[in-house]
Amino acid sequence: MSGKKETQWFIAVLDANTNEWLAKYLAENAKEVFTENLVGPDGKDYQCYRTDHATISLVNKSSGQFGFKTVFFSRYGQYGKLQKWIFEGKKKKIKIPQVKL
Repeated sequence: MSGKKETQWFIAVLDANTNEWLAKYLAENAKEVFTENLVGPDGKDYQCYRTDHATISLVNKSSGQFGFKTVFFSRYGQYGKLQKWIFEGKKKKIKIPQVKL
């Protein structure tokens, strides 16, 4: 093991519709699905999907169109401090994959 630390990304879904869409998206796009129960910086418990930054960006940019209810977190390394992630700046147009519910 090299001891190299990486930033880990998490999506906490706050409603059933968002959860259903995200689970289907991850399954259809051959993404590995890892879930973790985490305590956020606000002291609340969250069940989160661990994913990559690209997926978090997609969900963030799709939120307005589809009404997703999420909270994004990141941490540096396996045991780093969990931080809430807030997107800033202009949003680029991206192609949003259609997932049948």
